[in-house]
Amino acid sequence: MASLYRSLSADLARGKTFQVGTILLQKLQSLTARAYNQIYQGSRHQEWQAALDFYRWRFPTVVQQTWLYTAIAISIFSLGGLIAWWYGWQDPSFLALVVPADLIHKVRDQKQLWMGSILGMEPLASSGIMINNLSVTFRMVGGAITAGLFTLYALFFNGLLMGAIAIGVNLSQKPY
Repeated sequence: MASLYRSLSADLARGKTFQVGTILLQKLQSLTARAYNQIYQGSRHQEWQAALDFYRWRFPTVVQQTWLYTAIAISIFSLGGLIAWWYGWQDPSFLALVVPADLIHKVRDQKQLWMGSILGMEPLASSGIMINNLSVTFRMVGGAITAGLFTLYALFFNGLLMGAIAIGVNLSQKPY
């Protein structure tokens, strides 16, 4: 359909350039307008339908096909979190090995949530988040040359970070 529309538009342009008959130009213009509406205006419903179809049919199928990999990833992440939680519960000085000192000071001494407030600095905070997400993406893509070992390390280490931060917030008796 799109190739026919492009051909029709090209014919209309040639017709205007070479000044063919008025009736032919009007017919070409009418057909071009109708084709444009069919291709570009009517596709919005189809795009939403495609998204709904993906989440309704294809996504559950992919989850069923990859459940083992997903379970392994969740297990590695959770193992890191549980190890950090346990060590942090047994010896709070363990937190200094994993969590940056300024976060420990903020949570333990100032009794503030570890994520802090971004009020008044939303653009700076969103830029920082975007830069972090891009750097993580590039590290994960670059880490692919290690046959998944870097990804396993990142999953485990992120679990350690989350577990250590969670026990740090818990020990300071601050609600999550």
